[in-house]
Amino acid sequence: MKSQEEKFKQILKGRRVLLIGSQAPQAKSSLEEKYAKDLGCTIVGAIPIYEYEDIPNVKEKLNGFNFDICFLSAGVNAVILASYIAQNFGKIAFDIGSGMETFSTDEVVTDSFINDTIGLDNLMKM
Repeated sequence: MKSQEEKFKQILKGRRVLLIGSQAPQAKSSLEEKYAKDLGCTIVGAIPIYEYEDIPNVKEKLNGFNFDICFLSAGVNAVILASYIAQNFGKIAFDIGSGMETFSTDEVVTDSFINDTIGLDNLMKM
């Protein structure tokens, strides 16, 4: 999203976007403010998820949204939900990990693996 911002904007352009994750409600506001008007995208919803036991509720809520693409940030639950969305809705679902927080803070969120193993500079060159 940060190292390939133009490509990210192309992904959003004219699309209906659904967010799933503990940070989804905050990210929704930020994305609407930053991209919706200029790119003609609509952030159709934000479904919070905090633990594995929330998955059935999230799956049920998915039926209430008309979306083109979904960004997930829910740990291992994102892997489960991404394949569920692809198989049952025929939609694209990306596990963006800590990227959901980046939507809100506009800063690249890192962890010890990125800092110690990959390096933020190397990550931004990808």
